[in-house]
Amino acid sequence: MSPRVSVVSGSLTIALYASCTLVAFVIYPLPFGITTNYLSDLGNSISSPHGASVYNAGLILAGVLLLPFFAGLRVWYSTITWRRRLVVATQALGFAEAFALVMLGLNPETNADAHALWSNIQFFVNVFVLSLSTAAFTGDPRFIKPIGVYAFVAIALQIATLVLIVLGHASPLVEWLTVFTTLLFVALVSWNMHAPAFRRAS
Repeated sequence: MSPRVSVVSGSLTIALYASCTLVAFVIYPLPFGITTNYLSDLGNSISSPHGASVYNAGLILAGVLLLPFFAGLRVWYSTITWRRRLVVATQALGFAEAFALVMLGLNPETNADAHALWSNIQFFVNVFVLSLSTAAFTGDPRFIKPIGVYAFVAIALQIATLVLIVLGHASPLVEWLTVFTTLLFVALVSWNMHAPAFRRAS
């Protein structure tokens, strides 16, 4: 499988989700801020009657496009058994995370219980996706090392989000940071796989 599969699907994931979020943000009828509103508020058809369908479509599209992104990570398979298994585990959990995003789009904030369930699953699984992928890629000569350093920041934010959720003190700002730092990680991995050094070493 060519790295292009992950590069294209990863790039489209970011572009479509960010575009749908921006559109829903712009047409949100009430004052909206990243410190006072969760991203999910954009998908609430009561508070956002015109933008909800746009934002929820963005979630569904992001989930669908992440499937080929994670499938394409097979180009990171190594002859070292433990590293190969970590990539396989990343792919399996990545598919689960992609499915959770689709379910979030199908169960917006107005369906509170289902939305909370899939949101928590997505955040929980994402910690392992980031951690296992970083562990698998680190040491691979094709991996751009500063991306690994950045990944630890993203992982720390994910853990902070989960701790706040468990303690009942979930924060809109932390949610925004975790979502977009994760998207940036996808962008960086996609860029890494597009780099000439990656193709030469493969």
